Amino acid sequence: MRKKILKISGKWDSNAFAIMGNTKLALVEAGVEKAKIDLMLDECKKGDYSHLIATCVEALTGAGYEVR
Repeated sequence: MRKKILKISGKWDSNAFAIMGNTKLALVEAGVEKAKIDLMLDECKKGDYSHLIATCVEALTGAGYEVR
């Protein structure tokens, strides 16, 4: 199965809440269950901005996206 390409540079606002919201939408579209999405969002809030980005990219990659 080919990975879906998700271009985030230049498209997503650099606001942390916008990044989490867009990540959530992409994960819902990929069919990830709500409980896993909620855990990911909680993990995003446990660190700094770099941690948030790394957590979102990891979740998106795990859901089959190629993040660019």
